[in-house]
Amino acid sequence: MNVTHRERIALLIEALESGRYTQGQGRLARRIYSEDLGTPLHVEYCCLGVACEVAIAHHASNVIRIDEPHLIVYRDTETGHEEGWALPDSVAAWYDFDSNTGVVLSTPDGFADMIKANDDLGWSFAQIAAALRERYNITTGDAPVKLWEGSN
Repeated sequence: MNVTHRERIALLIEALESGRYTQGQGRLARRIYSEDLGTPLHVEYCCLGVACEVAIAHHASNVIRIDEPHLIVYRDTETGHEEGWALPDSVAAWYDFDSNTGVVLSTPDGFADMIKANDDLGWSFAQIAAALRERYNITTGDAPVKLWEGSN
């Protein structure tokens, strides 16, 4: 089955809304440890880290996840390039995103790419998912999430 870019965005929206991923900022993904640094507690993801996880789960790109002690990076298996801050090229291409920082989303003050929405504007995954729904006209039977409610 050939999955369209719009269907891929729908998979990302579903993952962002799933509650499966804990949101973080500054890196695609990082492992959070207990105060004594002995016990890993959980992993925090940027919205683009979730995009990488979805692409990998759907065997959709040439990217693999590399688990390091504190950080998680994503390696393009064709080029060997590792990325921890922005999308690897093959993942951005799989989603047909404008750039490695994701697509540009509408904000109350203009526009922001997905990294800025996640890291600088403090949008929740639900708000980012709602903005993606709006941009790509993707709907579900669920109650809509208000785009700007609760943003910092």
